[in-house]
Amino acid sequence: MVKFYTVLITPYGEYNGEVLEGTPEQYRGLLEISKRFYDQEVYYQYLSDGTFIVIGRETIKSSIIMVKVIDEDEDEDEDSES
Repeated sequence: MVKFYTVLITPYGEYNGEVLEGTPEQYRGLLEISKRFYDQEVYYQYLSDGTFIVIGRETIKSSIIMVKVIDEDEDEDEDSES
């Protein structure tokens, strides 16, 4: 399993998304979705403190999104390769 979260940096501040836990495939899926961040009309997510944030296209244009890994269970990766 992989634990990860997003960091959204906007002109109005920096926002940490809630910590998610998923498979390596789910993590890679989030990376693929993040590549289309600037194509969205609206972006929304839960933050680490439980707040729900919604930002519009104009703010998206001047923002940065990052995906950070907290912990990756290497033992599971080794088991799946056997």
